[in-house]
This record gives sequence, C-alpha cells and structure tokens, in this order.
Amino acid sequence: GRGIELIAVQGRRFEAGAVLERVDATDFTSRLEDAKAVHTQATQELRRVQRLFETDNASQSKLDAALSQTQSSRASLDLASQQFDLCTLKMPYDGVVSAVEIDAQQVVGAGQAAIRIQGEGPMEFQFGVPSDVVAQVEAGRELQVLIADAGLGGLPAKVKKVAPSSEQNTTYRVTAVLTRVDPDLREGMD
Repeated sequence: GRGIELIAVQGRRFEAGAVLERVDATDFTSRLEDAKAVHTQATQELRRVQRLFETDNASQSKLDAALSQTQSSRASLDLASQQFDLCTLKMPYDGVVSAVEIDAQQVVGAGQAAIRIQGEGPMEFQFGVPSDVVAQVEAGRELQVLIADAGLGGLPAKVKKVAPSSEQNTTYRVTAVLTRVDPDLREGMD
C-alpha cells in the first residue's frame, strides 16, 4: 500500500514495537470488517444448528457443514487481521534505523526492502569456508575474528550455523556471533 506516515529516521534509536511507518489500510479495513461479519454470521448459524441437532431436528451433516463454515470464516478473519496489522511497520526489537529505503507517500509492496535496522544484541557475521576445510567448522566452535576495515583483530566469536550445501565456488556459508563487540565495529565491514 501507499505510505501515509513515515516515522523512521536514519540513525535514530527505537524500542521494540515502536511504529516506523503506517501504510494506507483502507482496503484492508474493508476486508477485515467483511471477514468479521461473515464469521459472526457463521458462528450464529453454528449455534442455531447445534440447538436443532441437540433436539434431533438437524442432521449430523448439517452440523458438520456449519462447523466447517465457522472454521473457514475464522481462518479468513485471522488472515484479514494479519494483513491489516501489516499496514503498520513496527520495530521488531530494540535497535537503530540504519537506512530508510523508502520515501513518504511511496507505495510499498510485500517483500520490498523499506527500512533497514541494526539490533543492539550480539553482532552476527557471515563468511565463506572452502569445501576442503568446512568439516573442521561446526556449530558452537569458538574462533577469533579479524576485521580488516577497522584494524580490529582477535575478536572472540562462536559459530552459530554452517550451511548444509555449498554456494558459488564450492564455499559453505558460515554464520558466527561475536561474543565481545568493539565500539568501532560497524555493519558492512569486511
């Protein structure tokens, strides 16, 4: 949808749950209200059929159909509610907005990069390991990291995961987590 309010500012710190942008929710509001009405009607019909079934005035198949309709309407309501909630982009965790990739009033699509954030927890990084030594790398293994861009060396880290299959040039992607963060370290350094 089209953005109607852009709150995110590059470099600004936000708490988890803070609103970063609001998207026009007009269409999603209509869908949500329709789904609520259909679910209310299905729930009322199920109650009526249950009462009739208890007095032997409705068949099992009619009860099953009403129950199925109620479950289906509940699923539609849940989906409409989720879509409506996605019209408000929120900070997933405490952190800093590292980049705002969109402009106010811009149309934002599903899967489109809108706002990049950097969390304040332990920093993760990824690197490739050649196939001839990947067997020596396993989750939980401790290692030392050199960050050439900042002249940082000997930062302790722990391997978080090793990709099960190779990428280009027969290297395996390894993700490690720094166990001590240097204040000179920034996202994107090599």
